Amino acid sequence: MTTIITRNLQNIVQLLFDGQRCYQSHVENIEDFALKDLFKKFGQSRAKMIEEVQALLGTDSVEAKGTTLGSLYEMFDSLKNALTKNDSLAIAKEIKRGENALLEALKQALNVTDDQSIKLRLLNIINSVEDELKQVSSLSEKISA
Repeated sequence: MTTIITRNLQNIVQLLFDGQRCYQSHVENIEDFALKDLFKKFGQSRAKMIEEVQALLGTDSVEAKGTTLGSLYEMFDSLKNALTKNDSLAIAKEIKRGENALLEALKQALNVTDDQSIKLRLLNIINSVEDELKQVSSLSEKISA
C-alpha cells in the first residue's frame, strides 16, 4: 500500500471517529426520538466502518482519536445545541455537512488506489454513508415541512 493511500485511510479513520462521537453526543442530548434512534444506528455503523478501515491498514492502523477540526466542531456544536435547544433541523444540517466531508475523503482515497480489495471496501462504505445521508435528508425534509 502506498504512503498516499495509507495517509488517506488513516484520515478516514479519524473522520469516522469524529462522526461516531458526534452521533453519540446527539443521542445523549437530542429529544427527538426518531433522530435519536437514527443517530444511535449511525454511531454503531461508524464503529463498524472504523474497524473495516483499520483492517485495511493492518500494521499501519492508527488510534481513532478524531481530528483537531472535529474536536473544534464538537465544541461549536455543543454551544450551538445549547443556544438552539437541540433544534433537530439545525442538527440534521450539520450532520449532512459532516457526512459530505466524509464522502469527499472516501472518494479521494478511492481515486488514489489501484488495489481492488481496498476499492471494494471503500465503495461499500461510500454506499452506506450515502444511504445514511439520504435518511438524514429525508428526515430533515419532514421536520421542515
